[in-house]
Amino acid sequence: MADKTPSYRKVLDQISHEVQEKFQNNRDWVHGILHVKSVVGYGRQILDLDGERLALKAGMEREKLDFLVELCCWLHDLESEISARKMLGDYREDFEDLEVTMDDLELCFTAIAEHNQPTPKHKNNLIVRVLQDADRGEGFGYQGMISVLQYNKIIRLASRPKAAEYKEKFLKFWPGLVNNPLKRTKAIHWLTYISNWYGGGFALSSTKLGGFGKDKVCPLYTDAARKIYKKRYLIVKKYLQKLKKAEENELGSD
Repeated sequence: MADKTPSYRKVLDQISHEVQEKFQNNRDWVHGILHVKSVVGYGRQILDLDGERLALKAGMEREKLDFLVELCCWLHDLESEISARKMLGDYREDFEDLEVTMDDLELCFTAIAEHNQPTPKHKNNLIVRVLQDADRGEGFGYQGMISVLQYNKIIRLASRPKAAEYKEKFLKFWPGLVNNPLKRTKAIHWLTYISNWYGGGFALSSTKLGGFGKDKVCPLYTDAARKIYKKRYLIVKKYLQKLKKAEENELGSD
């Protein structure tokens, strides 16, 4: 059987270049091109550790699984699933040459549409589960806390910090999070949200701060993701517990 890896890589390089051009004017640094590249990296790490088992479970050749997952990682934060469909329409002949079928691509489009849901509707679609695990990678540790607080306007940073700066930036904001009751309540809400990405839980209410809806958040799907993210998940858990303790102490003093 011919090795298709170089041909897969050629198509991915072309698509990644096109995606990067689309993100040139994106001002949302939480979901900008650096985030997309990070998700691609986490997808590769997950498959490096768990790819053989996942390919066997999917009933798919390993190199095709690697291709489809990375394809989704590059496309996952385009404007919509429709945008992904339009972009990939230009690669129809390449996909035919690679024996990537329409059914394969539908798995990808479903994954792109559902990756940010608390629990994907199509839970048996292995592509969406791996994409979701990869997308959650930046949600843990100091980076994850900074990102979710920034995205929900609890803190304000003009630009995405460098990797080595996240802890310093978070600790700078920490006293304000602990001592401001409204910010503390909001921080507890959103750190609970990202904490649940690791081990599961109930989805947060979209209408009541601190409340929970009926939908469940699925835990990480792969052993690889749990291994890769564990230390950074524990950082989120530590600060979440501190915020809850501060909340309890204030309520107890009233």
